[in-house]
Amino acid sequence: MFNLFSNINLKIQNIVDAINENSNKLNSRVDMIYENNERLKSRIDELDISIAHHFENENKTNTQLIEMENKRDLLSQDIKTILYQHMERLEFIREELMFELRVKTDTLKDRNNTKIESLVLNNEKYENQNLRRINVGCGHVQPEGYINVDARQLPGIDVICDAGNLFFDDQSLDEIYSAHLIEHFTEVELSRVILPNWYSKLKTGGILRIVTPDANSMINDYVQGIMSFEDLRKVTYGAQDYEGDFHYNMFSVDYLIDILSNVGFTNVELIEDNRRNGLCREMELIAVR
Repeated sequence: MFNLFSNINLKIQNIVDAINENSNKLNSRVDMIYENNERLKSRIDELDISIAHHFENENKTNTQLIEMENKRDLLSQDIKTILYQHMERLEFIREELMFELRVKTDTLKDRNNTKIESLVLNNEKYENQNLRRINVGCGHVQPEGYINVDARQLPGIDVICDAGNLFFDDQSLDEIYSAHLIEHFTEVELSRVILPNWYSKLKTGGILRIVTPDANSMINDYVQGIMSFEDLRKVTYGAQDYEGDFHYNMFSVDYLIDILSNVGFTNVELIEDNRRNGLCREMELIAVR
């Protein structure tokens, strides 16, 4: 009986020992797992820090790239601005040189300059000191009360002469009237020759009255569909039926005021704009010598 209990105790002890041994092994395995887990966490932390540094550096790089691109764009814009300014300056110098060359060589048009010989056809009107008002470039439109002046010998013409070299004494005229003439001259010809000559012929306080196509009004009518392109083209460039029927310029009210003021005229005043005259919309201005 004693031996039986002894054997049982021995077996129990062996089982306990085995359990303890396995428990120790299990604990050791758990410790290894915890240790590996800590190592893994540490590695993950290192990776997180590395990733954070990477993104921080990448953000810095992107910021630097953006700043560099902005600086490049600003520099490019500055270069363009400088180039445009130089180009504008060069263009201004080129135009001034060409203007002076054209004035000196008398090539103010793109057609042959035919010299017009001055001729008085109506000496009675020309010599009448009570009639010091001329209608220059009158053509067939010859209102009463004017000496009618044109470059062509047409019925009713009193004096034949060049519009830029009026056959009258300086400071002898009370009024110069010009209807649909100034658009037949180039800008340089008008501002350097025609208008200065007219200015010199007027008395102090004399009046210049100009009628010319109103470019602004016609362009507005064209845009609104009121005026056809063909009508706009014809009025802008002239019918071109003969040599003198070509237009070289177009005017707005402000543009014409500037030209007259630069020549020396004062009290430039708009009488009427957008006035219908056949296909044309015309404007009328007066200025004082």
